[in-house]
Amino acid sequence: MGTIREKSEVEIGWTFLASKYWGGRYNREMKQLMLAHAFQFVENVVFYVGENNIRSQKATEKIGATENGMVRKIYGNRPPSLNVRYVIKRGN
Repeated sequence: MGTIREKSEVEIGWTFLASKYWGGRYNREMKQLMLAHAFQFVENVVFYVGENNIRSQKATEKIGATENGMVRKIYGNRPPSLNVRYVIKRGN
């Protein structure tokens, strides 16, 4: 496994807001702050979104991410699941 500097990417996301704040300005502002911070250190920011989580996929695309393949991920003690890999490149 390479370091962040070698890959020049980091995974962010995982913001857990109460459902009344979903899709609104709070989530968007939080992601923008996280992106601005991450781009001080890396070239690419990666997001993984469940293959059936259409709402989060659309939200991720709305902030400028582009689809970059599918990845099987394991979260905690749950069985592996397919996730769409999204990337935002610095300067986009």
